[in-house]
Amino acid sequence: MMPQLDSSFYFSQFFWMCVSLLVLVMAFKKRFIPRMDKVFTTRDLHLKKYTEMVAKLKDEISIVEEEIKKSHEEEIKRSAEIVREAIKKSENALATQMNFVKEENEGRVNATRDRLSKEIGGLESVFKMQIEIAAQAAFDQIFVRKS
Repeated sequence: MMPQLDSSFYFSQFFWMCVSLLVLVMAFKKRFIPRMDKVFTTRDLHLKKYTEMVAKLKDEISIVEEEIKKSHEEEIKRSAEIVREAIKKSENALATQMNFVKEENEGRVNATRDRLSKEIGGLESVFKMQIEIAAQAAFDQIFVRKS
């Protein structure tokens, strides 16, 4: 028969099982559990430290994002102002150029008008002389023939 099934061995088996269990429990309590507890507490401390760092970094990121947005808006306003100034300058330059062209054209028109006035005046005097000559010739023909 097998010794584990023999009832005379039950007490000794129970005793050594309890002693072995007690040794294992004491070994776990004195060695393994403190080491595991130390590992877990270190892990918890690291996790807590890293979560705090992540929270700080998130706060810093949000601050930096706000600064970037403000800077972006300011740069957009500044670039719009630069564009407005450039438009004003180009409009002023265009107006100046238009005035210059207008004055130049007015000068040319006035010079041409003066030249044409002189030529018309000269032509009028020639035309008057031709009319006088024609009138004199007509007068001479009318009165000279009758006489």
